[in-house]
Amino acid sequence: MILPGQTGPVIDVLYSAAGNSADHFWYRHRVFGWDFEVGAYRFEGGRWRSQGFQPAWPEAFEQAMEFANGTMELLRVALDYQNDRQLPRSWVEIIPEEGTRSAAGALGEGDRQEVRFEEDGDQTLVFTGPVRLRFHTSEPADVYYTLDGSRPTLESTRYEAAGVRDRPADLRIDRTTDVSFFAVDVKGLVEKNYQPDGRGRNYNRLRIVIEDPAEGRGPAGVGKEGQMAGAGR
Repeated sequence: MILPGQTGPVIDVLYSAAGNSADHFWYRHRVFGWDFEVGAYRFEGGRWRSQGFQPAWPEAFEQAMEFANGTMELLRVALDYQNDRQLPRSWVEIIPEEGTRSAAGALGEGDRQEVRFEEDGDQTLVFTGPVRLRFHTSEPADVYYTLDGSRPTLESTRYEAAGVRDRPADLRIDRTTDVSFFAVDVKGLVEKNYQPDGRGRNYNRLRIVIEDPAEGRGPAGVGKEGQMAGAGR
């Protein structure tokens, strides 16, 4: 399964042996790789035309220069990776389901709300029915979360794609739920310098209150991880 923070370097993995090798090094050894393939198409005469795997010299020279530039890009990416000190950031997007509105009436079906977090502090949102939740990150990163208010760690649930090469799944929240989460980028830098194996509370915390539809007020219940929220598309 392709994870949000592990998309791999190659799109055409199923076809290309070089692509398979590059993905193997990424998933198994966390090594970035590129693959270069001759036989690129050119747009000529109103359509794409194959240049073959042994193109004529003018085309071969252009492809060689392109590949040489790609090799230089490997070094630039390696330098950027070495110098990376930027911590990832994560936030959530809330999408009300049919018939659901925010308690204040400002958000309804079809609307979306982004919830961002300061260095520390909790946020609470109140809705009249189920909502869907999506995590977003400022760069390629994995998000680890809990739905019972407990401290998230690297052993917590990881936000995953709905399917191979698909976007991450939504989390369906249908009861009052305490969402706790943080992001880790591909270099291993952790959002807000949070220590997953420590005791700090500088992770993101969001309480989603679902009002009891029978009474029109008050929480419908406190969500427990794996029971009150499920992944949906």
